[in-house]
Formats: sequence, structure tokens, C-alpha cells
Amino acid sequence: MILEKLMQYVVPKQQSISVETQIQAEYQELEKLLEKAPDSLVDELLQRMEKLKQDKDE
Repeated sequence: MILEKLMQYVVPKQQSISVETQIQAEYQELEKLLEKAPDSLVDELLQRMEKLKQDKDE
């Protein structure tokens, strides 16, 4: 119980954000990852995403 109370001071509380703000933040993080990732990895991810989309549409 004491530990739980102490954790409130250590662990920052999550602020509630709108869905739009969350999506925007995720897109920014994905853009950073795409800039850092090797081209071969990006190509593999895109191919996988296209295959998943095709499978979903069938």
C-alpha cells in the first residue's frame, strides 16, 4: 500500500488526449521510423501491408 502511494509520485499520469491527437502522434513516430529504417525493411513492410489488405478484401 505504501509502495502504491509512492508510485503515484514516480510514475507520470497519462493525460487524456483526443483520438485525432493520438493518431497524429503515431503518424509522426511512424515517419521517424521510416526515415531511420533501411530501405529493404521498408519495402518488406509495404509488401506485407499490401498482402494483408488484399487478404482482408477477399
